[in-house]
Amino acid sequence: MDLNPIPSTFVSDDIDRITAGKVPRATIHDWTRRGFLSEGVGGRRPIRRDLKETATILAMGALNGLHIGPLKGGVLAKSMAVVILAHAQREPGAVLDPSGRYRELPIKAGALEMRRFVVTVDGENWEWTESVDKALADLGARAAVVVDLHALAVDLVRRADKPLWTVREVQ
Repeated sequence: MDLNPIPSTFVSDDIDRITAGKVPRATIHDWTRRGFLSEGVGGRRPIRRDLKETATILAMGALNGLHIGPLKGGVLAKSMAVVILAHAQREPGAVLDPSGRYRELPIKAGALEMRRFVVTVDGENWEWTESVDKALADLGARAAVVVDLHALAVDLVRRADKPLWTVREVQ
């Protein structure tokens, strides 16, 4: 039998909890209307967001809080979401596996090495890094913001109030 990880979906109340209320529903609606987010999955009310889009909203909220809006932050947040989910899968409670046999979800190569994300304050230049000093030098920036993607992953798992993935056996 094969094991198949099924990602969870999230409704507005879940997303409010995951973002700690820092991304208002009106903002998410605006980002959706402007095309930075999808209309959700399932095409019904309440709107359900898939796991990757939920992580994207968390990342967009972090960038928005640093005054990097959706025009620049929306694109960056989609890449950040992949790394957030790579880190999240390793957190206790993230994966519900009744069989106990599932080892690790397939993730983008190198994603776990990308713990921090540095972006210049104008949002024009960015770099994945473990060394903020090196990133500032590489970017030629005097000022930048740092987003700890591992910390966002921990928040996502802790606040989701349910497993992010449920493993099912398939024949």
